[in-house]
Amino acid sequence: MLAVCKSFSDPALSKYGSSNFTKSTSRKVAERKICHPKLNQNLSRAKMTNDQRDLLTRIMKANFEILSKNEKFRVDLNLNDFLYKLQYNIRKRGVKILFDGVRLIGSTASLILLEEDHTDIWQAINDIDICIYLDQPKEENADSFFFYLLQAQEETIQQILKQQFEDEHFTLKQVFEQFFVEMMKVEDESEKWSLLSIGSQFKLDIKFIVETKRKYAFSIDSIEIVLHPYLDQQFRMHHAEEGDMTNLELRDVYYESTYGNAAEALYHLHANIIKTQEPSQIRRGLFRFCLELAKGRHCETEVEFKQLQQEFGKAFFVDFSSTSDDNFQNCLEKFLQKHKRHAAGILTQMYYVINSMDTQESRVSYVMTIALQYLKMQANTLMNLCRSSI
Repeated sequence: MLAVCKSFSDPALSKYGSSNFTKSTSRKVAERKICHPKLNQNLSRAKMTNDQRDLLTRIMKANFEILSKNEKFRVDLNLNDFLYKLQYNIRKRGVKILFDGVRLIGSTASLILLEEDHTDIWQAINDIDICIYLDQPKEENADSFFFYLLQAQEETIQQILKQQFEDEHFTLKQVFEQFFVEMMKVEDESEKWSLLSIGSQFKLDIKFIVETKRKYAFSIDSIEIVLHPYLDQQFRMHHAEEGDMTNLELRDVYYESTYGNAAEALYHLHANIIKTQEPSQIRRGLFRFCLELAKGRHCETEVEFKQLQQEFGKAFFVDFSSTSDDNFQNCLEKFLQKHKRHAAGILTQMYYVINSMDTQESRVSYVMTIALQYLKMQANTLMNLCRSSI
């Protein structure tokens, strides 16, 4: 981290994101025998390998710890059991889940497809991201739709707490106050979705989607693993007659890429390539771009890098030129808090991208100055923390 901070204003950082395939990356792809997407059919869905499915099964069956805000209650949450209960609690409120609509997304889905097995898989997983696609609500339920979804999650956590803390009684209000750490809802003519985060350290993020403009930022985070086979197996186990363990074998598991090409998305994931479509539509695109660069990912060519740099830079100034200075700082602080591990790299990359923008417009120049000053201040803070820990 200290080395990154020392080279904070180094112009050579442009090559950090713009390099072509390195020899090590090419060797890694070759060793894993990942076919170039041009050799495969252009399909958005693909079947998981046995190794990928085995790793997913371990994650679905493992218990991970959810901590309450006051750190008094530690809940062992089994993903298989949680999703089975949640699905039931959603449906009993008259909300329809689309077929194959429960999916694992985010970094955990990527970890599984990379087939990176870990002795302690939780060391490699910071959070769990679940996406649930829903049908349009009935007219009579439209006003209470998102409340029903929140209530279904609260009841699911309540049921798990009751199993583990028999001497305690938790109301839905207490569950919400102790375990729900973040809520977001978007509802307009073109979008209808909500995001609920559970847990104060290790987080479980549940995103409910009826409609959305965009499901992914880059091809590497467009992957969604369809969890229906696990929920179906869980249902059959619950309803099997005592001693009857026949017909409980796990069926084939598939993943999809909302980028449109599953083979290409997997290829980009293995080769650490940043690729996207319509970058101007990505919310907080500059933040997301700098996060991927901080992780060591890169564009395939210098031209692609500069194009994304310009697109995200322009969108950044549109977002923050008409708002207060505090808005930028608050948004960045939240983003850095969520991605603590890559905070120094994000600041470094963002400084370079903003500093390299060429503009004469006064308000934009002012925002650029404020942003650069703040980024420098954050970098100095990180440097001091590095020095104090040595």
